[in-house]
Amino acid sequence: MAGAVLTGADLTGARLTGDLSPSEFVACEARSDECCADMKNQSMGLMRTNIVNAKVLSADMTDSDFSVRT
Repeated sequence: MAGAVLTGADLTGARLTGDLSPSEFVACEARSDECCADMKNQSMGLMRTNIVNAKVLSADMTDSDFSVRT
């Protein structure tokens, strides 16, 4: 999804993992998303969410988790 333009998308409760930069999240609903790295499920190396340089404008990311779980 690198470089995706998501305008008005409803991503509530989604599991997002991977490179999301330089994606654009404009007026999106992204509440309670799981965006964290799960260290117990990494058979192919560390899979995490990268939002560096992503544009987030008027998006609701309330209760989304971008932490690393051990």
